[in-house]
Amino acid sequence: FLAEDDLNARKLAVHRLEEASHEVVFQAGDMKTAQTGVSLAAQLGVTVGVLDGNLTETDHSGDDGRTLATLLRQAVPGVKIVSFSGGKVDYGDVAVDKSRWQDDPFIQLARAVTAL
Repeated sequence: FLAEDDLNARKLAVHRLEEASHEVVFQAGDMKTAQTGVSLAAQLGVTVGVLDGNLTETDHSGDDGRTLATLLRQAVPGVKIVSFSGGKVDYGDVAVDKSRWQDDPFIQLARAVTAL
């Protein structure tokens, strides 16, 4: 389950995750689509959610990721959450700072998912 509003970042995240032998079964580019996906998460076999903190264009609080993490945990007990945001967030089991381009956050993301 991948929720990321930046299309290029979402494409690169999918590429790196698939390159690391993970299957991305659902993608969302906005909060509404992500919320719809939560209702399908259990039947899709979601075990990990990669969630950007900000999926609403005018909101940069990180609340979108926190809300989605709560919803996913309710829909799929035991799901692991990777917070994938440029800001400081605390809603994931592990956090990857995508603003640290020098560390290639997309490789760090794939490693974090693998470690879960």
